[in-house]
Amino acid sequence: MLNRYFYRFFLTTIFFSIALFTLYCSKKYLSITNADLAFSSFMPVKIQTLNIIEQQKRLIVIGDVHGCLNSFERLIEKLDVTAEDVIVLAGDLVAKGPDSLGVLRKAKELGALCVRGNHDDEVLRWKKYLNTVTEELLEESNLPNGLVFGEHQEIASSLPEELFSYLVSCPVILSVPQYELLIVHGGVDPTKSLEVQDEYVVMNIRNILDNGSPTRKTSHGTSWSKIWNRIQSTKEHPTTIVYGHAAVRGLSVKPYSIGLDTGCVKGKELTAMMFPSKELISVKCHKHDL
Repeated sequence: MLNRYFYRFFLTTIFFSIALFTLYCSKKYLSITNADLAFSSFMPVKIQTLNIIEQQKRLIVIGDVHGCLNSFERLIEKLDVTAEDVIVLAGDLVAKGPDSLGVLRKAKELGALCVRGNHDDEVLRWKKYLNTVTEELLEESNLPNGLVFGEHQEIASSLPEELFSYLVSCPVILSVPQYELLIVHGGVDPTKSLEVQDEYVVMNIRNILDNGSPTRKTSHGTSWSKIWNRIQSTKEHPTTIVYGHAAVRGLSVKPYSIGLDTGCVKGKELTAMMFPSKELISVKCHKHDL
């Protein structure tokens, strides 16, 4: 009898040890979990559709600008943009670079569309929070989960209402049915349908871990785009995703995914791709202290 109780105790101990080790590993590799998504609530993403009119000249998708107004203006000039062109910014218009508000003003002036990046989202969350509190209550201990004092708060503090409204208008996924395109900032979880994608994942994903969890890191797992391309290659009507967010990987053109973050704010390039030609145009950028 004693041996039987000891055996049960031993098995229970082993079970909980394995469970704790698994939990430790999942946090060690920073997979996107409930704790990691405290302010996201796993809300399904809303998809906005862009219908291209026949007489429109080009669809131009531009990678992460990150407040680099001078580079943005030079790229627009090099593209020789006309009123018939449709411009879409692939997220992270703001933060890191020297003139986030200037980039937003220029984008709005051009009538450019956009998708929401993770830095844009943090500025929006800050702005919404600042609209609800007085300065006396603005203390670190009172901040909502996921917000920290710093650059995003400073941008939000100086963000005028018209630019706030512009940034709010950026969807997380923009669908372009005529070209069988999706434009996002980070990517998608390739194991899930579009209708059940989580907006935080779409703005932040870079890899898929071996256990199937999406992660913001590139040091573990497999690029989401590699899995996406493998799945799309089996479909009769595949969809191509254009995205930013992955400056560490640079320009990445695959059959069904196109990564356009070429590290402008790090002194590399700001890149645009035109559709339907898929022609690439870029300008050299100045390095900014991050």
